[in-house]
Amino acid sequence: MLIKGEEKMPDISKFKSVSVSTSTHNELQEMAKNRFEVPVSVQKVIEYLLLKERKKKNGRSNGKARR
Repeated sequence: MLIKGEEKMPDISKFKSVSVSTSTHNELQEMAKNRFEVPVSVQKVIEYLLLKERKKKNGRSNGKARR
């Protein structure tokens, strides 16, 4: 139960913080507002970009084709 004025802390086993420059954060916020059909969080933009990069590499950690 939360006391008035108290905020619930995030579950640190599920979330981590990252530091980005102010300009990068501003770009992420713009993407969050304008890139998708509906506004999303900066967290979701980062997840989307990471997934897109993984798909681009097609599961290869070094980017080289399998033989």
